[in-house]
Order: sequence, then C-alpha cells, then structure tokens
Amino acid sequence: RLFRVTGVQTCALPISFSAATQAAACDAELSSEGPKRVTRTFLFTDIVGSTDLVQTIGDEAWNDVLRWHDDTLQTLIASHRGEVVHATGDGFFASFASAEEAAACAVSIQRSTTTASSSGSIQV
Repeated sequence: RLFRVTGVQTCALPISFSAATQAAACDAELSSEGPKRVTRTFLFTDIVGSTDLVQTIGDEAWNDVLRWHDDTLQTLIASHRGEVVHATGDGFFASFASAEEAAACAVSIQRSTTTASSSGSIQV
C-alpha cells in the first residue's frame, strides 16, 4: 500500500516554558527559516498468510524465509533510496522521498518474491 503524506515542520521546546513563551519562541524559530514542507511516500509490506505459512513449513524453514525476506527487502528499499522506519517481524514500514521510488521498490519486491517462490506460496 502506498500513502503520500505532506507535513509542515514544527517547533519543539521544553515543557517548562509558559504557553505564551513557547508560542513566541516557536513563532521566532519558524519565521527565521520559514515553514518547510516535506513530502514523503510510505510503503507498507507484509507476508500474506504468515501464520498459516509457519504452520505449514515449520519454524526452521520459516526462519530461513524471514532471513531471506529481511535481507532482500532491506536491500531493495535502500537501492530505491528508501529507509526502513519500522520492521514488524514479517513486514516493513518504509519511507521514500518520491512516489516513483516507492512504486519502483514495490514492483521490485513483487518480482523478487515471485522469482524466489516459484510455487507462489510466499506473497508480500
């Protein structure tokens, strides 16, 4: 799944400041540089039916699948200039500077899992 999110830079100050002081400091900090707009595209992956797959192939084979999955996806994400934000065990949450890079990465992931699993038993 691909999501495009646009955010605005915020200001973080110690909680000990009063609300008025915090607001004034934030205004001063943000006005000096001006707000910065950041656009990122997120990619979420997951091995489809992983619970059933573990029961079918057993723990040892599952560990081999996870090692292959983690190594392959981390390499593909990095090669498309993405970064892993969070790993979930059988999936990743990754961030990309462009939707094109995220989509190209998703296609590469699909191709690599199709090639690695000729039986089609592993789907990401």
